[in-house]
Amino acid sequence: MATVGPDEDDAARAALARARRAGRAARAAPTTCPVIEAARYEAVAALGRQFAADIAPLLGRSRWWTAFEDWLHARRHACRHGVGAEPARASSQLDPVLPTGEFARADPELSRKLAAAGVAPDVAARSCAALATRSEELARGVRDVAARCAASGERGEVRLLTAGTGQAVDADADVDACARARADVVVACGAVALRCAATHWARLRWLFDRTAGPQAAADGSAERTFRAAAFCVLARYGALQGGHERAGGMQAAVPPQLLAELRSSLGVGAELFASPLNCLWPQFGSACADTDGAFGSAGSFFELAPDAGSFEVNPPFDDALIAHAERHMRACLEVAHARALPLSFCVVVPYRPATAGWVALTRSPFCTACVRLRSGEHSFTEGAQWLRPRMRPSPADSTLALLQTARASREWPFSEALRLRLIAAFAAPRDQSDGRPAPVEPSALHRARESGDDRRGPDGRKRSRTAPAEASRHGASDGGARGSASRAGGKGRGRFDPRRGAGRLRPHAAPQ
Repeated sequence: MATVGPDEDDAARAALARARRAGRAARAAPTTCPVIEAARYEAVAALGRQFAADIAPLLGRSRWWTAFEDWLHARRHACRHGVGAEPARASSQLDPVLPTGEFARADPELSRKLAAAGVAPDVAARSCAALATRSEELARGVRDVAARCAASGERGEVRLLTAGTGQAVDADADVDACARARADVVVACGAVALRCAATHWARLRWLFDRTAGPQAAADGSAERTFRAAAFCVLARYGALQGGHERAGGMQAAVPPQLLAELRSSLGVGAELFASPLNCLWPQFGSACADTDGAFGSAGSFFELAPDAGSFEVNPPFDDALIAHAERHMRACLEVAHARALPLSFCVVVPYRPATAGWVALTRSPFCTACVRLRSGEHSFTEGAQWLRPRMRPSPADSTLALLQTARASREWPFSEALRLRLIAAFAAPRDQSDGRPAPVEPSALHRARESGDDRRGPDGRKRSRTAPAEASRHGASDGGARGSASRAGGKGRGRFDPRRGAGRLRPHAAPQ
């Protein structure tokens, strides 16, 4: 499979080099291993069973795994980034998935859902506290496993099997045969066996080899290292979605055709809320640097400070996390603006005008465009796409917001024609088949598609940063005080120039 072409700019090379260094460091001195990740996956599954038994009946919901995944993401983020979370974040007691401490004991959103279901406040409080206590117990169990692995050097044997037969897979040719048959492979460690579409397994292999480089590929131990790393990624993201195969809504991705349009029209060169399992490009940021570094992740969005370039930002749809992401982007944009650098974020979030994060995002002084996407008329790729890689129409409205410095708005301007192309690229597909997609060569993922000479306004002139563009006149705005003002129209034609679109990622001193 082809790698990214040699015409990438110096900034992209620097960002990828940092990601490669993170991957090599993770393999040289791993902070996790298959045995630990298997224990964590089992712990989260056990916590999910308690949620199903104790809280799901109170909610009166059959799809309890969705509420459980929401709770996991909200409490995990609060444990790391809530007010007063600094001591816990600095402690080695913080689990990457299981919420612990005081921040796990009360979740406003779960309490709201319980109240809406008619549950008395004291009953809701006891239920949430019991869930947090159980999460703490399970996290201690995972820490005990990690301590034993550190003392003994145990990493566990990872076996690759074929779905349905349980037979071991010893060669890439067997995986290729699964891919042609659109079958799954199963990777197992101990009692934990995890499914993965063969096409996604092949993509993990490509990302791993690309990050490791040719020297590691020649190493006879590379296959064992890859399988261990792949198991850890599958177990970690399976745990993040609650250990339930039907969950994954928090990890849904924008459609590939939208990313292609963003790259062609707005120079987007990296996804900042992605994973090795759902990234389209090899330059990406993700939540789990310890498991994802081996596949090229640049690390957590909140620990990076992009200073130039154009990026796609599609965070989990948690209101507190979205508000935190907006503050972090604003800080980066203020620094870039002061230095007259082109920095642009294309942000996709739910349309929730009553929430602080949405209001801050759409009223930001850096917001140059805001597009409302109607429910049922746009789609996302399934969060657990390595299990069921298909598109699903969004059941709720979404917002696509463009945050840019003044220089970025001139470099990558917005126009009414672009608004229409973005809506078309986000449109729900006619075919909602559950079938596996055909394998995609990674080289094809980096080709910019042809676009017409239609990025200027209808009058053929550039739009200034302060002048309203056609998007607002045609009702493209999300509304709000800032939503209909300050659109940029602009220039740009033909094929995307990769020498201009990627950005620079520099480590941030500390999460904000």
